Amino acid sequence: MYFVENRENDAGDLRRIAEIDTQKQEISPQTSRASPSQLGTAEFEDAVAEIRSERDGLADELRIIQFEREQLNNRLVKVESEQELLITEREQLRSSLAKAETEREHLESAQVRMSSSLRASNAKGEQLTGERTELRTSLQMANNKLERLESERISLRGNLTAAINERERLAAELKSMLDARKLLSSDLQKTREE
Repeated sequence: MYFVENRENDAGDLRRIAEIDTQKQEISPQTSRASPSQLGTAEFEDAVAEIRSERDGLADELRIIQFEREQLNNRLVKVESEQELLITEREQLRSSLAKAETEREHLESAQVRMSSSLRASNAKGEQLTGERTELRTSLQMANNKLERLESERISLRGNLTAAINERERLAAELKSMLDARKLLSSDLQKTREE
């Protein structure tokens, strides 16, 4: 995607480069170790192969980071969706708890006013107490899960940011290599013209 190679001309280009005895402009240390005039043909071919290997390695790393970034994005969307569902569920549980509290209060008031229905009111009150306890437990579990998902979402955002920064760093290194390759090609063209 990022490179266009002409492998058919590489061997001939390397032979011609080896014959050049004029000093070349120094290439960035990140992309080259020596110029053709400083190395023999074999050493220069090794240097070119090393540059290509490093370039291909960076390209592979970049593709891996892009894939991991997509995976993190997908996971983040899933976590946020689960978080929204839990928020809705928590609100429903709070509403149910409020209704249970209100009903319990009504029953306790009726217990005072109507002694004849004391037993029935007590039974209903105990039932509602159990339901309220269950609702409180469910609400606490939902809150705990929501906190865990929030922590996971923050962690995923941090990983995504790190992946984006790494991708930008690799892209910068890749551009530096391409610029060095263009410079080498330009030097070669000037030498041919000379």
